[in-house]
Amino acid sequence: MPRRNNPDGARQAILDAAEKLLAERGYYGVTMREIAAEAGLKLNMLTYHFGTKDELYARVIKRRAPEYLAAVEAELDAALAAAGAGRPAAEAILLAFLRPSFGLSMRGGAGWKSYMQLLAQAMGNRQTAAFLQPARELFDPLLKRFVQVFRQARSDVDELRIHWAFYLVEAAMTHILTEAGIVDRHSDGRCRSSDLDRVLDEMVPFFSRGFAGLPGGAETGGRAGEAYPRWSPAEAG
Repeated sequence: MPRRNNPDGARQAILDAAEKLLAERGYYGVTMREIAAEAGLKLNMLTYHFGTKDELYARVIKRRAPEYLAAVEAELDAALAAAGAGRPAAEAILLAFLRPSFGLSMRGGAGWKSYMQLLAQAMGNRQTAAFLQPARELFDPLLKRFVQVFRQARSDVDELRIHWAFYLVEAAMTHILTEAGIVDRHSDGRCRSSDLDRVLDEMVPFFSRGFAGLPGGAETGGRAGEAYPRWSPAEAG
């Protein structure tokens, strides 16, 4: 059990415990006392090393971020280098965005699986929450870079449509990383939400075709053609 005379061990135990519980329950679903119990420490050790819950959350987010960001940036740089002077393919951009996340979750060990699920939890929260500020500062530049690269790939498409299209990819990835088990149920167990390798194989061509099918032209507001009819509860009456 980590002791005060082993501060590095205590800090790592706290970070590991916080990462695990925050990934499982989300920021609002876990207390500092529960994190202390998971780490095998007293509550005052958490406040001694990290102060507040927000500060602890920030340290958990920041601990693995450099390695994760470097992996994704390297994938994207390789995709752009392969394209040379031409336009990068949507498939290559999507692989650069998704492959490190799914690979770390599948093969990086329990800590990385928790971290990727923690990022999914963060993306699923209202982005104005104060505790998410460290995550926004770390990951927003990367997300904006991907939008710009998709714009290079489809420079004929209205910018807002690219933002919406990439948002759908982000939303899908956020849900998929939680491995919630929905596909397991409606496929009667023939598909497994934990099989992120298969998810990658299905997701990349699906969204690649979606990006390829975006209509060109700079329509007002990024729309193409008529909007679909909106549904209201009155229709159910």
